Order: sequence, then structure tokens, then C-alpha cells
Amino acid sequence: MKKYIFFDFDGTIVDCQKFQIERLKNVFKKYNVDIKNIDFLTLIGPPLYNTFLKYMGKDKAQEVLEYYNNSFNPQNIDNIYLFDGIKEMLQNLKTQGYVLCLTSLQLYSVVEPELKFLGVLDCFDYIYCDDVERAYKSKVDLIADVISNNNIDKNNVVVVGDTINDVLGGTKNNLYTIGVNWGYGKIKKEQVSAVVKSPNELLTHILNLK
Repeated sequence: MKKYIFFDFDGTIVDCQKFQIERLKNVFKKYNVDIKNIDFLTLIGPPLYNTFLKYMGKDKAQEVLEYYNNSFNPQNIDNIYLFDGIKEMLQNLKTQGYVLCLTSLQLYSVVEPELKFLGVLDCFDYIYCDDVERAYKSKVDLIADVISNNNIDKNNVVVVGDTINDVLGGTKNNLYTIGVNWGYGKIKKEQVSAVVKSPNELLTHILNLK
């Protein structure tokens, strides 16, 4: 049994497309960026520092990231939903004795109230997020730190995510990696250890791993 399951957040656990795109559009407009030809869906998942670096430049990237983070108000959470079957899948894994970890490039101050709002905060044993003092440049670095800082055996870890950033976070750290196809990315079978089509299929796959 692979004991530790590292879940991505946006696009894997929660459908936050409308919520995140609205926040990003507001930031882009504040900094006078032309948004007509931007596919905002592709911006959900990758490190936001890199996104702001691309569109606002090196001199503004950190400032924009701080503004984005400070603009979050937990009292205004709206348009975020659990994907169908996610809560049941998490609860089943929890009951079976797995250690459920959330790995997100968002801040803890953003992720924690959203999980609480959605009723799944108690499903997770650990929540590992970006740091306001040091923005992670990739999921690879975040997951590497989690593994190293907690002395976790890589053979006991499964990484689950919906975008290439999540895939690289797993594969670059030599971890068993499962892609889910209900999120925002388009993961190919050859990129990961397995691809699943539903939370129930994910549950079955994890339970059958040796």
C-alpha cells in the first residue's frame, strides 16, 4: 500500500474555474494588461509568480503576486465546487488508513477556508502550500520539500493532479503519478503512471496499488 496520497487542489479536488478567472481578470485589469487574447483557464495551476512575470514583467511580478494574495476575502468565497464524487473518495481513502496530503501553489490562507467551506478540511492530514515569504517556482520544488522535510519514503507516495505542472511535480521527483481528466489540463497516458476518468476510478486504482 502506498501510504501517502498527494492531491493537487484546483482542478483535482475543486472546480474553481469561475472564481479564479474572475480574480485573475480583476488583477490584470488593475495593472492595465490587455486580456482580450488571454486564455485564463490555462493560468489555473501554474505558479502565479511565473504568470505575472510573463505579463507584468520582472519589476512588477512580486508586487502583483502580493496584491493577488491580499485580494482574497474568505467571506466572499463563491463559484467553487467539489467535483462529483470527490468527498466520498476522500472519506473512503481516509477510512482505509491513507495519509491524505494537499499540495497547492496557493497560500494556506486561501486554501484552508475553501476546504472548510466545501466540507472536506477534515479529510486532509496535512496541507502544504506556497509560502508568502518564498513563492515556489514549481510543483516540483514544493513536493521535493515536502518529501525531504518529512523524511517520506518515495516508494510510499502517489501524486494526483490534473495539469502538466502536477505531473512534473510527481515524475521529476520519481513518484508514482496519476493524472485525472476531469480538471483543467490534458494529461496523456505516456506522461504518467496512470490516467483516471472519475474519482471512483481513482479510488479503485489507489486501493489496488501494491
